[in-house]
Amino acid sequence: KTEIVYNGIDPNRIIIDNLPKQENLILTVGTMMQVGDFYNKGFDLFIKSAARNPALAFTLIGLKPDFLEWVEEQYKVSEIPNLQIIPSFCAQDILNEKFNRAKVFVQASITEGMPNSLCEAMLLKCIPVGSDINGIPDAIGDTGVIVRHRNVEELEKGIYEALKLNTG
Repeated sequence: KTEIVYNGIDPNRIIIDNLPKQENLILTVGTMMQVGDFYNKGFDLFIKSAARNPALAFTLIGLKPDFLEWVEEQYKVSEIPNLQIIPSFCAQDILNEKFNRAKVFVQASITEGMPNSLCEAMLLKCIPVGSDINGIPDAIGDTGVIVRHRNVEELEKGIYEALKLNTG
């Protein structure tokens, strides 16, 4: 029996490859069309977490290519060896592979409706870590970790808590 998640994501559209999860892979996906989106999606916290946690692998998908130079200037991302940045509108097979392989998915947004990327990640058995705003806690329910404050330490705590869970 196939069920549709209440926000309208059709699980038949999501490609489930049943790839083995990479136990230390932390993923975030979002659309960045302007600098404000970078902070709204929590990409700043995600990058800082990567820099502070070299034993984990972080992948960020969604930076508009026009902003890659700005992100480098602000955060020196080229000096963070465990951080992979894939620009927005990447090939669907790359996006699918990352969703299938990631153990944890982070949605550290400041504002969000019903987070489609988070719900898609959960369909692919990623353990969610998300902000305590709008639809994120509703989507996560009891399957992941809610981050109550917007700071890098609490996000890291949430990531490490999620890595111990088996709720994907």
